[in-house]
Amino acid sequence: MKKRFWSFLSLAVLLFLLPTMTHAAADSSIRLYLNEVKLESAVPPYLSGSTTLVPARVISEQFGATVSWDNAAHKMTVIRDEQKIEVFENSTLGYVNGVEVTLPAAPIVKSGTTMLPVRFIANLFDFTVQWDGSANAVYLKTPDVMESMNGLTELWSITSTATSVTLQAGSKLEANVFALTDPNRIVIDVPNAVVGGGLPRLGETLSQTVASSNPLVSQIRYAVNDPATSTVRIVLETNGQASYEISRPTVSKLTLTLKKPASGKRKVVIDAGHGGTDPGAISLTGKSEKTFNLSMALKVKALLDKEKEIDAYLTRSTDTFVTLDNRAAFANQLGADVFVSIHGNNFAPTSNGTQTYYYNSYSKALADTLHKYVVAATGFRDDKVRREDFRVIRKTDMPGVLLEIGYLSNKQEEALMFTNSFQDKVATAIVKGIKVYLGL
Repeated sequence: MKKRFWSFLSLAVLLFLLPTMTHAAADSSIRLYLNEVKLESAVPPYLSGSTTLVPARVISEQFGATVSWDNAAHKMTVIRDEQKIEVFENSTLGYVNGVEVTLPAAPIVKSGTTMLPVRFIANLFDFTVQWDGSANAVYLKTPDVMESMNGLTELWSITSTATSVTLQAGSKLEANVFALTDPNRIVIDVPNAVVGGGLPRLGETLSQTVASSNPLVSQIRYAVNDPATSTVRIVLETNGQASYEISRPTVSKLTLTLKKPASGKRKVVIDAGHGGTDPGAISLTGKSEKTFNLSMALKVKALLDKEKEIDAYLTRSTDTFVTLDNRAAFANQLGADVFVSIHGNNFAPTSNGTQTYYYNSYSKALADTLHKYVVAATGFRDDKVRREDFRVIRKTDMPGVLLEIGYLSNKQEEALMFTNSFQDKVATAIVKGIKVYLGL
């Protein structure tokens, strides 16, 4: 069989077919795989007008081609098997095995690296290019790898948003979807499939997990369910019962839009940190954190009670002590959709800003959403979303976050935090963030 010339240049062909992509996207966000191996390059591909240029050195490093540069003639020569390509810097004139050709764009030298127009190369050689828009990744396959798949569907990615979970494959995706209880889960069986693309491989590992950013899905895992039929089973572990709608944007993509049963309201638990014998931090003027936390929680609860699609609950409504485990257990037994713990921070007099904490991966989207609204409401420094092993949010089965509204040790922030106007503004922001996250 005639040898094929397979190269990184295939990526640029695809990028050329996607004109809406920007130079920045190609440089920073697109991942490239060759036969399941991620490729890196010192100088990334980029668009020059309507033509994508790629570093020629990748040819020699990844594919065994011989690349040489004649500095006097400003000429680059690429030799691979029976093909000899000669191109010139800043010229659209080139030669393939001595035959004159016209390039779609002139090669250039960028940061000491020769960049080659890809459409010219792509038209000469055989290759397979596959694009996964969900994961923003390109997969290149050599003929032997394509042949070894023997008709199997390659599952590239499993991605989630606040409202859906999407499967993307390299070819037509057939799937059987059904729901199970005890525990609640949605199962997707994909027959005649193999795990590929950017997904972690199974190998000797019986199963793998994928982080979920969907509030109704606590975890996504997959494994080979039936080796005889090469069936890959994907399991979405749901927080309580969830209904779903299936859509197929393309023959190779399947999207499940998830939502709570129509008859039920969304349950939100608001946790006022500390309380009773646990005062929390003491502010500069001698006020206790537990008082601030409870005042904020009561205001948030009052606003949530006005929402027809939300049932709001408090872990404590008075100055009482509740253990961290009992706070999480209350939300878990309730089958809550969201858990929000409210706190005031404390460190040095110069410390300032609003922080938001999460622990479980499925809580990250909630943290990002709430943080945006709370920071805007406080007007304090954005002290970022952080991951920390706080027990009260680690043990919640549903998305849970801990809000550090501001610093009680900071004179300016403490003065605002105990005013009704500030608390009302922040409470409104918390409710807005919860509603946006829940899609209400």
